[in-house]
Amino acid sequence: QARDVDMFDEKNDWTEMGLIGEAQTRFPRNHNPGLLTDTKGYLIPGRDLIVYFTVAVTGDDWLWSYDLYSATYDHKKLGLP
Repeated sequence: QARDVDMFDEKNDWTEMGLIGEAQTRFPRNHNPGLLTDTKGYLIPGRDLIVYFTVAVTGDDWLWSYDLYSATYDHKKLGLP
């Protein structure tokens, strides 16, 4: 898909490949995801999909609670090459 296409346009469908939320991490804040790619930004064929994301708590210490986590998904179960 072209990079100048509006990703929120209704004609462009997103495929949900997984969910990382409080039920999976036990943290109320889960955000800033990024996929492990090659140096050109492509997914690496034959490798499991690795997602990096940050988690944090709420309350008085929220600003100092951010940590970097990762999740690995089986590329075959996701239908990736």
